[in-house]
Amino acid sequence: MKKRNGIIPMNCVDRALLAYENTNQVMIIHMILSIEGEIDADRLNQALISVLHLHPTMRTIMRSRHFRHFRQIQEDFEGKILEVSDLADLKSVKDLSNVEINTGYERCLSEWINRPLDIEAEFPFRVLLLRKTAAEFSLIFTFHHSAVDEIRAIRFINEVISRYNNKAPDESLLPEDMRIHRKGDELVELARSERPKTEHFYREMLSHLFYFLFIAPYYRPSRIFHDKLEQSQEIRFCSGKINPTELEQMESKSKSVSGTVNDILLAACFRTIEKWNRLHGEESKKISIMVPVDIGPEELQHVFSNQLSYVSISTVRKDRTDTTKLLRRVRTKTAYIIRKSRGKTFFSVYLAYFFSHLPLAIHKPIAQFISLPLYADTVALSNVGFVRFGDDGDGEMEKGGFKITDFTFVGPVLNIMGIFLSAGTYNNNLSIDLSYKTSCFSKEKSGEFLDLYLKEIKNYQVDPEAD
Repeated sequence: MKKRNGIIPMNCVDRALLAYENTNQVMIIHMILSIEGEIDADRLNQALISVLHLHPTMRTIMRSRHFRHFRQIQEDFEGKILEVSDLADLKSVKDLSNVEINTGYERCLSEWINRPLDIEAEFPFRVLLLRKTAAEFSLIFTFHHSAVDEIRAIRFINEVISRYNNKAPDESLLPEDMRIHRKGDELVELARSERPKTEHFYREMLSHLFYFLFIAPYYRPSRIFHDKLEQSQEIRFCSGKINPTELEQMESKSKSVSGTVNDILLAACFRTIEKWNRLHGEESKKISIMVPVDIGPEELQHVFSNQLSYVSISTVRKDRTDTTKLLRRVRTKTAYIIRKSRGKTFFSVYLAYFFSHLPLAIHKPIAQFISLPLYADTVALSNVGFVRFGDDGDGEMEKGGFKITDFTFVGPVLNIMGIFLSAGTYNNNLSIDLSYKTSCFSKEKSGEFLDLYLKEIKNYQVDPEAD
């Protein structure tokens, strides 16, 4: 990297997420694409460089000045962006068995996921092409969460795949990142623009602030039982599937009470946590789930940054006894907060804005304080929605081409939660991915929890005639 030119201010959510870096909580997200076919590594690297030229946020390094963080654009960067690891060549040289190749693949994947990302010395993302066999690959995109959220990360990947397939839009038609030429926080401006359109906006926000600061500490949510068998802080993951038929049944059940698939995912999560804790002799009173919400307006859709807020949905024991009533309660509460109670939706933006104006020296202790059992939700559950990458996954694979067969999301895990649940629909299958810390969950326990959650989702009972 040689030439440096221009800066991009970090919005309040960017800076708030960055504060967790110094608290043993790695704010990194990984998107893993499982691929069949052939990939030209040089061509893929060129596609990455082409996309980087269009998105300055993704070719920045972090700097600090006057007690503030900002991103400095690198206008001239050299070398390969794409990293390549070829286990197929290793197999031919050392005559390794399939078991040894699988073990080597899991080791490479784990090392990549747990490798630190130094955004003061490198771009806030990296990419690995991991070749398992002659026609079996994994393409792993890793992003620092202080630079981009899950939805914008998927759009970045889609642009790379489209450019690799020579199907990208004309560069002259793509708008420039407006943040380079203006001051101010785009999320705070968005929150302020909501006030005239929303009745009781500030009242809702201030009442939620009062609850957060003075009531929540005395009404803490239950925690998920952890077995805590290891001292390491490694991130690992496991995945399960809801097939197209089961997904259709979920949609039918949710629509029968005017709900969505997200509502069933939430309701089933509440019941799973309660059942899990009961199996391990723990009592569950209040259970609170953090749900990320996309607040990005149309004019910022092309910008790679954090455009997410979050809402907390909670239930008590009596809410979870009847599955239909629970689903209706979740549907009503979620819809009200997101559509009507916009002050609560933008509460985290204002909280992050206040937090970001404090001196850097006290960011770490405040981040530690907020992530303690005093304020943290029980678990985070995110649904990135329908995922598409160009035309891949549809139709027959052309000679010399490739097909993306699966998609896995590995999210950031807060210490107090221990796991991060995510969902996404690809190729008509709903993937449920569970990211966990080895200091909180063993491989066996994480698998058991995910199996319990999948079973609850598939067998969720709904009676539309019930009161």
